[in-house]
Amino acid sequence: MSALAMFLLKHSSLLQFNEERNEEIIKQNLKNLFGINNTPCDTQMRDRLDPINPLELRPAFVSILNKLQRSGTLKEYKYLNKYYIVTVDATGQYSSNKVSCPECCVKNHKNGDVSYYHQLLAAAIVHPDKKIVIPFAP
Repeated sequence: MSALAMFLLKHSSLLQFNEERNEEIIKQNLKNLFGINNTPCDTQMRDRLDPINPLELRPAFVSILNKLQRSGTLKEYKYLNKYYIVTVDATGQYSSNKVSCPECCVKNHKNGDVSYYHQLLAAAIVHPDKKIVIPFAP
């Protein structure tokens, strides 16, 4: 729930969430909105979330998209009555010259340094008149 709260409360990073999690207003929101009494630190969250294979999240995205389609909500996102607008963005999620994992991408620099990094390609259905976007599984 803490990881979900971090995104729904629009913290820009795990570090920012970690730094603000003990502020009184944030603590109150975490308790009232998410039922969280003790928020884990960023290291604890990473220890819990890092082992999760992203493919395990795919069924949740598929289920939500299916429900939006069956309910007719997805039709509301058609633009010019027949098109969906899909935005795509790639972003770096992690980079280090020292710490890596088996899933890291590796960049060998001309000067001999090595960088380890993770990247993400994200896509979402958007509509100019709607504030809510429908993300696809990353």
